Amino acid sequence: MTIFQTIKELRRSGKPVDAWNTGYPALQNEPDNLFLKRSLFWACYDGIKAIQERIAHRNNKAPNQQEQQDIASWISCIEKLDLPLPCEELNFRFFNLFRENGEHYEAFIRFMLNHCQNLFVWPDDFTPYQGEKHESPSQVVKQARVAAKGWLTYRKEWNIDLKDLLSFLDMADSNAKDQDKTWLHYDYAKCLIVSRNYEAARNLVLPIVRTKVSEFWAWGALATTYRDTDPTKAVACFAKGLAECREAKFSVRMRGALASLLASQGETEKASALLCSIADIYSSEGWTLKSEYEDLMAQPWFDASAAGTVNLDQFFSSAGGQANNLLYDKTTTQTGVVASIHKSGKGFNVYLSEDLKLPVRKGIYATKSLPSIGDWVSVTYADTTDRTEVLEAAPADPITLSGVESEIGELRVNPKGFAFVGNTFVAPDLVEQELHGTDVEVLKIWDMNPKKKEMAWRAIKVTKLAI
Repeated sequence: MTIFQTIKELRRSGKPVDAWNTGYPALQNEPDNLFLKRSLFWACYDGIKAIQERIAHRNNKAPNQQEQQDIASWISCIEKLDLPLPCEELNFRFFNLFRENGEHYEAFIRFMLNHCQNLFVWPDDFTPYQGEKHESPSQVVKQARVAAKGWLTYRKEWNIDLKDLLSFLDMADSNAKDQDKTWLHYDYAKCLIVSRNYEAARNLVLPIVRTKVSEFWAWGALATTYRDTDPTKAVACFAKGLAECREAKFSVRMRGALASLLASQGETEKASALLCSIADIYSSEGWTLKSEYEDLMAQPWFDASAAGTVNLDQFFSSAGGQANNLLYDKTTTQTGVVASIHKSGKGFNVYLSEDLKLPVRKGIYATKSLPSIGDWVSVTYADTTDRTEVLEAAPADPITLSGVESEIGELRVNPKGFAFVGNTFVAPDLVEQELHGTDVEVLKIWDMNPKKKEMAWRAIKVTKLAI
């Protein structure tokens, strides 16, 4: 039986350690035997796979200390083989061994950081998988996020050089073909924040917040980039994020961060109210209050009565009011009228002038529900290089706006379904046949007629006059 057959038989028998111990001495006599190196690699693969299969049944997928040491030993064996990189063995099958818990293994992350320039070279490594509805991250993005998560969790124990990690993250960001790199940039930014490289982190976070302006976690990340350098801006971002958070139980960490920041600024009443709200959340969820919050509540400045004197929702709204101004160099606030509701029910269009009509997502509207056509709303927006971004919208009082008028007149219904009031066109979806020949009031806008390619009055709302 050849050495290759012996290794294969031992692997099949579930004895990867014996396979390694049998084959590695032979490799010392033939250090350039690539076939032997590959046989031994698959023994290492089987050894790692056996450990990971045991862990896969655990809820947290976390290895114990012995399992971490065993994995480290197998990876050390792989490095001893000195396989020429790149090689087919160290492909997606190898990385898939760590797909659910790679962040827990220092040896795995060190291996990636040490060899990333030669591990990720194939086009498929940088190409995301295109599913029917969504894009799955490329291999390099997946592993870069694993490395970032591991470093953020265990950086004090592992002592991994941050420069090596940032180099890997930068390589992944620069080369990956993924259309959406939001989560890679988010993890990258968190690593930069921990290292106090706030400006670089902010450059990564700002585009995320601009596209996810109603996501509380995005505002929390931006707040953290200001916490040590500009507390006022940090408070505004934290408050904005908390105002956007729909479930209080997810906001605990942000409330704690804001409480600590406010206390350091002498705003102890608001800080106390926030800590009281954290205690209430823990109580309602049946959780045990963390020691970090107990310690804050044990400080001399803490006042439990602040829960009854500080309106946190009002504070979040007022303090977070200026946060949008941090996203762009210039923002504009205007009042307009709701001209239509999106067919999807997820937003609406606001008419501001004949040249400016903006789509607004339901999620950023202050009431979190759709307004009615004809309602007046205030919108804050910013102009970017490729579009106009609406940052927030809220109900507003009516104003006199050029291009928006009311008219009373007879509704003349055409057999084809549309109608006119005077010279104002009324679309079929606004027409009630039984109102033909009666006087109605229409709210109209001066808008482009897409068929005639000319400006004309168009009704957006028809109201039957009271008799």
